[in-house]
Amino acid sequence: MVSMVGNTNPRQMLLDGLAAFSLANLIFLTNWETVLGPGYITRFELLAAIFNVLTLGGLFWLAALVARRSPRPWIQNGVRYLLVWMGLLVLWLTIPTQWEDSLVPRLGQRNSLILAAATLVLLSLLIFWKLTILARTTRVLSLMFTPFLLITLSKSLYQIVTWTEPDPYPITTPAKTEYPLLGTEAPHRHRVLLLIFDEMDYSLSFPDRPDSVRMPEFDRLQSESLSARNAFPPGPQTSLSMPSLFTGKVVTEAIKVGKDRLLTFTDGSSNRLRQEKTIYTVLNYAGKTTLRLSDIEKFIQFGYYPADAGIVPSPKVRQGHRPSIRALMRSQISKIVTQLPLSRILQLTQRISALLGRDALLVYAQAFLRQSAQVAAKADVDFAYIHLMMPHTPFIYDRALNDYSSAGHVDYLDNLTLTDHWLGHLRQAMEQNKTWDSTTLIITADHWYRSAMHLYGRPQNHRVPLLIKPAGHHPPLTLEPPVNTIALYRLIPALVNREITSSEAIASFLLQASPFAESPSTTQVTF
Repeated sequence: MVSMVGNTNPRQMLLDGLAAFSLANLIFLTNWETVLGPGYITRFELLAAIFNVLTLGGLFWLAALVARRSPRPWIQNGVRYLLVWMGLLVLWLTIPTQWEDSLVPRLGQRNSLILAAATLVLLSLLIFWKLTILARTTRVLSLMFTPFLLITLSKSLYQIVTWTEPDPYPITTPAKTEYPLLGTEAPHRHRVLLLIFDEMDYSLSFPDRPDSVRMPEFDRLQSESLSARNAFPPGPQTSLSMPSLFTGKVVTEAIKVGKDRLLTFTDGSSNRLRQEKTIYTVLNYAGKTTLRLSDIEKFIQFGYYPADAGIVPSPKVRQGHRPSIRALMRSQISKIVTQLPLSRILQLTQRISALLGRDALLVYAQAFLRQSAQVAAKADVDFAYIHLMMPHTPFIYDRALNDYSSAGHVDYLDNLTLTDHWLGHLRQAMEQNKTWDSTTLIITADHWYRSAMHLYGRPQNHRVPLLIKPAGHHPPLTLEPPVNTIALYRLIPALVNREITSSEAIASFLLQASPFAESPSTTQVTF
């Protein structure tokens, strides 16, 4: 793969192949971490990982064969460049790097791009200067990791052949998976409904909302609710924020173990989520009925939530949906691409997510919304919880056309408009089933929009919406002092038990129950 022309004997071709597939295997190291560790993975994900390695390795091997047979130096050097850059990619993926998290806030988007481009130019010159030596070094190191290639492939094939469902916590499903809006349930039973939107930013939703974004349903709800102007989430991402909300403890690390999470808290202690006392265990112990609807594949399967509550299967699970091997391969590739240098600066996460996931999410999101309306309107539960995946990417709505879209020009503000339509849809279902007035509604987000600062030019801000509409009719109330939504851990049982009922009492309770404003796990997060 280095000394090119004419050297096409079987031994060299074999070594080229081993180096090519070993290098491809190292590039997908983040996927193999799950295979080699104790985490949960399906046979479909294993097959996708194998196909990705074989496909990428085959392309590398083909490039090496072409270079060895070609007399043109530019083709030989091109393959050498490819080899070295792929080796640097492996190095990048294996070394934790945080510089991009702070680069844009400190230098700005334009200066960050200039600095990154200059770095890449200098690195390219260095590679050109020592191209042959670096290519040989990369090839030798790739061959040294051939045993790792054999281990991962053989272990994966063994797990595929012997695969059984490893989940020690089977998903429980209530007897009814369809919830008709007009049923025999008591229409005036008091209940608490928690709606959590994914990555919904307070500033862009309310005080700094662009003129092109209209959110009449949220404005209407705000005129009926307690509205916190300075509410902060307990964590900067879903995997930390959601366990914090349900346990009342700030989670600083959440490691996937099977379909559970090993949580580490700010005091240094650790415990599994399913062994922690949660909102659900408190309510279930008191004899209350609970229900939740979320993306099971993302949130339940990977242990973001506790197990002790009635679970409504998401549309994908209810329809017996299994992700295709091709979709899983694309997902694994996008995971690698979004870890590339400049991924933060160039917004690769959003671009790749939109490219690969938008069309599939269009159908799923609409089915999920219909089921959300059924759960929101259901009257025979004391506490219902729905995690709505919007306005998180992929962007699937066009606010100009006022309709779903698979076009590439839509952005976060379009999905933000969609959240308003979803809220209106849920409210209409609840009013139809006569549960709106008897419901205490809580709306918040798991974390802020992490790219809002350099995309929309607003100051650094970690606030999330927090709207609470008590059951019945109450005048609006604005809560100015900062609070943290981790206080919901104590607030929700108090609301379910009717210990507090008015907006004033809720505001007072929040101020007392919130141990801090900005969470210790988010104060140092740049975006």
